[in-house]
Amino acid sequence: QWGTGCYSVNTLHGDNAGKTCEQVIAECEADGALFHSVDPSVFTTANNHGDGVSCVDNGGVQIGGNTFTGKFCNYGACVNGVGDNCQTGGCYPERVGEGCSGGSVVDLCPCANLPPNQIAAGAACDDGDTGGGTGELCRDPQNRQLYCQWGTGCYSVNTLHGDNAGKTCEQVIDECNTVGFGVYHSVNPSVLNAGNNFGDDIVCGAAGGVKVDATGALRSCGRRAAAPISAFYTKGSVSVNWNAASKISSGTISLVNIKGAAVASASIKANSSSISRKLGSKLPAGMYFVRVDARDVNGKRIVLQVPVQIVK
Repeated sequence: QWGTGCYSVNTLHGDNAGKTCEQVIAECEADGALFHSVDPSVFTTANNHGDGVSCVDNGGVQIGGNTFTGKFCNYGACVNGVGDNCQTGGCYPERVGEGCSGGSVVDLCPCANLPPNQIAAGAACDDGDTGGGTGELCRDPQNRQLYCQWGTGCYSVNTLHGDNAGKTCEQVIDECNTVGFGVYHSVNPSVLNAGNNFGDDIVCGAAGGVKVDATGALRSCGRRAAAPISAFYTKGSVSVNWNAASKISSGTISLVNIKGAAVASASIKANSSSISRKLGSKLPAGMYFVRVDARDVNGKRIVLQVPVQIVK
């Protein structure tokens, strides 16, 4: 029993691959609760084989680990989160007899306070704004977690981290459909883990995802039009050249790593159409993306993205 649900103990998938059963059981007993005799019929593809399932409510007999109250201990925004933990803050299942010293007991964790593993798994949470405000996991009208297929992999759609912080779900979904390869629901969250940076090299469709348009209007997102933009690595920086079809009134060119975090950015001078910029300094090897987010003098939004591979 974990905070997100009840799952079989195995060494087949995700972070558990390569471990022994003894190691996985010890981890469960340290931070979760260990059961036997759970009714196997409750594990279906619809709930990703355990999401939201209570072991004890489905015949389980506890033989080790912690006992959870069904509520959560909220310690504030998750800062420097890694895996199931946050350096400071965070929100975790409340254990019987332990209380929430320094935090508050809540019925549901605020989405912005969840550790990364919980976000990747699409854990139920309180976004504080059902109308699509910022700081939330983005879901469809059926309350299914949404995922975006990018060139680098399949990632949860949210407004909690990196360049997406401060945006609305509508904006992030539009960017996925415009610059990415479409929005999906029903992706198996167990394939998104710390080992693959929660989605690197994952194909949403191959992981059970069903392609949709979260706004209700299907869009053709399988291909992107060729863009008059080039980017290449030279002398420690990424050089970008873009010949816009019309003059630009405002915008930004950003260099983004595979985790979606901007490592460098530059503004676009008003009324320019031929843009050249150098981004970054002494950049480490890896995959990056150059992103353009601008508006032309007619008010039309322009969003472009090209990959850059740095090899040393």
